[in-house]
Amino acid sequence: MFLDLDLPSALNQLGPHRLIRDETICPAHFEPVPHSPYREGYDWLFQAERKLAAFLDPWLQSFRHDLIGDHGLLSEILANAFSHGHRKKPELVILVRIFLGAAGLLIRVQDGGSGFDHRQTLEDFRCGRPYFHSAGSGLRKMAQSQSFTVFFTDRGSACHLLHLFPSPVSPAEEEWPEPIPWTQWADTLFRVDAVTGDLRGAWGRAPEDCPAAARSLMLLQEAARRLLDHMNLGPVQEITLTVGDRTALLAPTPNAAELILAVLKPDTPPAGAQVRFRKLYKKMPQ
Repeated sequence: MFLDLDLPSALNQLGPHRLIRDETICPAHFEPVPHSPYREGYDWLFQAERKLAAFLDPWLQSFRHDLIGDHGLLSEILANAFSHGHRKKPELVILVRIFLGAAGLLIRVQDGGSGFDHRQTLEDFRCGRPYFHSAGSGLRKMAQSQSFTVFFTDRGSACHLLHLFPSPVSPAEEEWPEPIPWTQWADTLFRVDAVTGDLRGAWGRAPEDCPAAARSLMLLQEAARRLLDHMNLGPVQEITLTVGDRTALLAPTPNAAELILAVLKPDTPPAGAQVRFRKLYKKMPQ
């Protein structure tokens, strides 16, 4: 659906947030893809959209078909930036920025064109009047979306997809699901806000400076995500850390709002603990 928003208002809806991706897409830098389902000149889109979708999977995997492919909103926005904003000039760059907040996620796509009168265009669309000299199915897709809010800024040269999480985790939710017999295989458990790095809870043999440890966990998970993305290995799910004879397991909760860390007991085999750890973090509130 469409809303008349500006960028600060949309970011405010996310609550505490941070920029998690800042990418420049230049279609001219992409190699041809023999198996691309898109028409000639759009091989870059086939590659770029899938790379972005893989990055977004930890939060939006269930909406992948809403984002990419023939009927995808993100694909439509990228294609519009290329064809309308840049007149299909592959040497011009498209800017993509992704913000993650406690309450949702915002994707911003901006081209270097002069934009268009988006308010008049949307008014014509809503009233059933002709609103584009060609195509136009993209606006229908955006208007019909139940998962994403769409809005334009910067005179129409920037298009945004706003997705709000249906059930963000409340800071008051500090209890572990029961029964979780974690003391049999772990010395310490942490719960950390994945956006702000704030400590939600620490149990067992926790360090004295828990807030500093919590922020370190957030930075570690972010570094792992960037590394895997750079190596085209897909989104990070679990991280295993081994220092000397101690091992720790780190993973996001199913809604990616929190990070869970378990410091294993010295005599706990990591392989067996991983199975128990998955049962633990997958039962966290969504």
